[in-house]
Formats: sequence, C-alpha cells, structure tokens
Amino acid sequence: HARPEIRSEEIKLHINELNQKKERARLLPTVSAYANYSLLQLSNDFNPFAAGSWFPYNYIGVRAEVPIYDGKQAKLAAADYALRSQINRLNLEKLKADIRYELQSARNTLEQARLDLEVSRKNITLARQIFETDVFRFQQGVLLQNDLKNTGLSLQTAENNYLAAVYNWLVADLGYRKAAGR
Repeated sequence: HARPEIRSEEIKLHINELNQKKERARLLPTVSAYANYSLLQLSNDFNPFAAGSWFPYNYIGVRAEVPIYDGKQAKLAAADYALRSQINRLNLEKLKADIRYELQSARNTLEQARLDLEVSRKNITLARQIFETDVFRFQQGVLLQNDLKNTGLSLQTAENNYLAAVYNWLVADLGYRKAAGR
C-alpha cells in the first residue's frame, strides 16, 4: 500500500514479531566457539626484530550456555510482544477497512462532483442562449431593460455556479487521490 498509515502499522507489526522471536530465543541454549592466535614479545631487547624475541600464544575453546531460570521474564516478554502483534494486526484490519470506506466515499463524491459539473456546464450554455435571445428581444424593443438585467444576472449566477462546480470537482479529485494513496 502507498498509504503511510498502513506502512507504519505493518512496520510496527514486524518489529513486535521480531521482538517476540528474540525473547523466545533467550530461552534456547547456545553453543559458541572462540579462538585466539597471538605473538608475544618476551625479550628485554629493544629490537623487536631480533631473532627469538617473538613467541606464539594461542588458545581455542567452546562455550555452552544453558538458561536455567530467568523468573519467566522471557516468556512474559514474548507473550507481551505476541499481544502487541495481535493489536497491530487488528489495527491493520481496521485501517484497511477505513481506507476502503474512505476510497468508496471519495469515489462517490468525485462522481457527484462530475455530475454537478456537467449540469452546471449545461446550465451555463442555456443561460447564454437565453441571454442572447433576450438581447435580441431588447434590441427589437420587445423586452424591458430591467428584464434584460435579470437575464444577465441569471447568466452571471450560472457562471458562478460553474466555477463552484469546477472547484468542487478539483477538491473531490484530490480527495480521491489521497484516499487512493497517490
């Protein structure tokens, strides 16, 4: 998902699962090997390159650790991380459901804004036709100037409604893009 909320919750879930594994691993026995090879200078001679002044020193070993009892702290911590992981899974499901709802709602809003824009576009076309007809009627002396002004105001209202519909469509498009994670 491109949504940061989902990615954040997935990361928290992964961290809690890793911590749970780490706590369980504290109870497991471990075996490790170690070794060392060194040269020691055991000469009073200040010349470090003098023959016979360097002596090898080495050792090798194996270490085994078996946890006996830790007061059940590792088991309790692992159980705590298991509960946190379950909470993260539930939060993730809720977030995904919320995002699906938000996406559907944004899609509906965008579709309604598109329809409103289409209606506004038709209204402005009709208002222009009516205005042009009324201008012709006014020039012929059939229409009063007051009626022509009212028609002009209707055209201006249709233009304002169109601009508002364009704005609402742009806002709805941004809302849809946000909901889609783009």
